[in-house]
Amino acid sequence: MLTIFIIIFVLVGYTFLTSSYLRAYKYPVLGFLSVCLAIMMVSIWGQNITTFEKIGLLSLTTLEIIAVPFLLYFLIAEKSVPKIVALIIGGGLIILAQELADYGLKDGNLLVQVKDEAKGENLSIYKDFELNESYRFDPVDGTITDLDDYICLSFKQYSPRKLKHVISVLQSSEKVIWVEVDDDLQLDMPELKLVAPNRSSKNKAFYNDPLVSKQWGFDAIGLMDAFEWLSEIGYQPKKKAKVFVLDTGINGEHEDLKDNYKVLHPKDQYDANGHGTHCAGTISAINNNGKGIASFNYNNACIDLSAIAVLNQNGMGKESTIIKGIIEAVDSGADVISMSLGGLANPFKQKAYNEALAYAAKHNVLVVAAAGNSNANAKYYLPTSNDYVFSVASVNQNLQKSSFSNYIQDVSKGIAAPGEQIMSTDEQGSYKLANGTSMAAPFVTGLLALMRTMDPSITAEDAHAILKEYGIKTKQTKQTGSLIQVKPVLEHLYHQQYDQ
Repeated sequence: MLTIFIIIFVLVGYTFLTSSYLRAYKYPVLGFLSVCLAIMMVSIWGQNITTFEKIGLLSLTTLEIIAVPFLLYFLIAEKSVPKIVALIIGGGLIILAQELADYGLKDGNLLVQVKDEAKGENLSIYKDFELNESYRFDPVDGTITDLDDYICLSFKQYSPRKLKHVISVLQSSEKVIWVEVDDDLQLDMPELKLVAPNRSSKNKAFYNDPLVSKQWGFDAIGLMDAFEWLSEIGYQPKKKAKVFVLDTGINGEHEDLKDNYKVLHPKDQYDANGHGTHCAGTISAINNNGKGIASFNYNNACIDLSAIAVLNQNGMGKESTIIKGIIEAVDSGADVISMSLGGLANPFKQKAYNEALAYAAKHNVLVVAAAGNSNANAKYYLPTSNDYVFSVASVNQNLQKSSFSNYIQDVSKGIAAPGEQIMSTDEQGSYKLANGTSMAAPFVTGLLALMRTMDPSITAEDAHAILKEYGIKTKQTKQTGSLIQVKPVLEHLYHQQYDQ
């Protein structure tokens, strides 16, 4: 119907421009065109898309349908047959492309929130569309979240047009509260040359791990100074902090990880991609074992590290898988969740994702996420834009914002950490350099874990305030946030906890 009104509008508009007869009735014609335009706008506004998308589509459609009659008029007035033919062919190709896009088939999933009375039912409304129930979220504490109201429905070989119709029908059901597409996510690593740091390092004076001299990031944040101080005071943690890395898994048999690694699920202690294993090394590699690298795990007695694989070997996953991972980590007693992953955020379509982060917040589980590698505003990315999440930007050895790093001035808990030329463990049982805010996030995870060993109940708000207060400036502090500094943070927290 929308297409018919567009055609009528264009034909009447063109005729009006070329016909002296119609021009005499300009007010009725313009009124008729205004009615057509209004009908088109109402039709577009009623589509199942976000308000932002509606405004964009309305603006684009208005420009197109008003411009086409004028374009036709001027081309024909010039009597340029080649231009007219080119316009017709070009318009035809655009229409064909739109049609192909509308009818392209794909598999996928929907997340559907149903009312309490519909739980446990096989709703005929989705059986009619050959949607199959994959699973339902099952948080232990269902009294503080709506996540147990969600059903994950899988579909095969659906066109976008048919999917819009299915969503519209589901939304009209009295038993359905919310419907969203379970979007795919993929790791986005920056293209930046890997160069091993060539510099003397005070790290070597404290650790016998041979690659510690390549871990320039520990110098930048003063980790070894902090460890020397902890050794001087004979520090004993109040508890071991449980850290869960939600990623591609972790190579739990790695020589520099296995003694600090706690198996949650056997399948998650394998990592064909390597991304999760690299993040894990910074947090909890075995210290002073004469192998590989060092980590935040002071005396190998402060951090229990576990993996939940939410991405596959290609670094791809679904929002629902990440949501399940968050729930599982929280229900397993996590102190800190580290997520070096993310994607573009759509607050109108990602209600379940934010519900999962709220579930973590209500259990006082600290959540860390990479700010993203698009040199863009982190507020447009999830989970890093969520108010509860620590959003970590990357800096290089000169304390400049990494060229790829998203900037964090518009998110609630932005902070900076080293994210270039980061040496850590890999999936092959060896060690490698990597770049990205993915590599920066584990630095903040490790520090938050140490903070939890001193104050097991510290909140996200208090922790971020301390990180910000004792962090140092970077070359672009507004865009990166303060660069974390370990020793003053731990000293402050220690005196706060133990000098009472």
